[in-house]
Amino acid sequence: LDQAQFVKRTQKVSVTFSEPMNSTSLANAILIKDPGLDVVPITPQYNADNYTLSVNPDTPLDYQTLYTITIKQEAKDLAGNFLDKEYTSSFTTERLPQQPPRITQRVPGEDEFNWYEGIAITFNVEADDPNDDILVYQWEVNGDVREGETFNEFIFYPEPGSEGSYMVRVSVMDGITAPVQHFWIVNVVQSDPNDNGGPGSEPFNWTLMGIILILVILIAVMVYGYWSLMERKREIVARTRRRLRPLSLKKKAEVEKPPTYEEMYLRQDSVYAKKSPEFKPVAAPGERKTQTKAGVEATVDGEVMGEAPKLIKAEGVEVRRATGPYTTDAPELKKTRVPGALVCPKCGQKAIEAAHGRVWCDTCGFVD
Repeated sequence: LDQAQFVKRTQKVSVTFSEPMNSTSLANAILIKDPGLDVVPITPQYNADNYTLSVNPDTPLDYQTLYTITIKQEAKDLAGNFLDKEYTSSFTTERLPQQPPRITQRVPGEDEFNWYEGIAITFNVEADDPNDDILVYQWEVNGDVREGETFNEFIFYPEPGSEGSYMVRVSVMDGITAPVQHFWIVNVVQSDPNDNGGPGSEPFNWTLMGIILILVILIAVMVYGYWSLMERKREIVARTRRRLRPLSLKKKAEVEKPPTYEEMYLRQDSVYAKKSPEFKPVAAPGERKTQTKAGVEATVDGEVMGEAPKLIKAEGVEVRRATGPYTTDAPELKKTRVPGALVCPKCGQKAIEAAHGRVWCDTCGFVD
């Protein structure tokens, strides 16, 4: 059966070995699979006289289908030796016998109905062929074949003044078997001007209305989705721009900080002043020459113990001696006594006097 064509669906498959085989090992040694790799149920029979294994399908195989036969290597002879290798073969079953086409759907669904004159009606049929033959359609109205109408759709138009009964017949043919037919009885009546479905107007088509409604909903969903996507895109772009905003090269204006208690404090005599700076002791090595402001050399002696240096000799300069651990006099602090409450010259609010002759306002800060 290797590569055989048009095999009977109930064909027995036989395999012959070169020597006597162990029948027990042959029970599951042969498989038949369909194109979907599903195993076909079979019944094996071993003939010890001619070393032949025969299998019969439990049910007829499908038409025009490729099957694969596999003989596994687990088959053993009487000495316990396995088959030398696994063997595979295939075959194709016979073709499906010629069958006529079948009508699966028709429109209108009613076989007999009334219809108004001057209004067109569409007939439609769906058909298939088990043998995949090409189908041809033929339409007739009261036995009159409509030439050129060879498709599965036909439009019947009863002209005005053509009241009566009409038989619309369709024949589906594959060119081999007998045609398959179906017919409708259409009772054409005169249109009533007072009837809502009468003159020149077709009956309301709910199917068309449903299709239009579905299309409108789909378009609305697509528009909303596109709008949401654009909004999301704009939001992402805005966030990205905020993250990537370049640093400003414009120098920010320095904001003057209010005075601290180290810079300004209140005394009982209503005098504000800045605390005097603290000076660290200066250690001067002994017998060191120094240049005075007047350009005259002077000799300085002292001990490196925090003692202020002493000027021994200077020519053409005025020497001022300092007492204590400081090398220079402490700067004099200007004191301004304010007889009453101050007013900010800018905003007119209440202010206080700060150090160095300035005024502090909570609104304007330091004001000269």
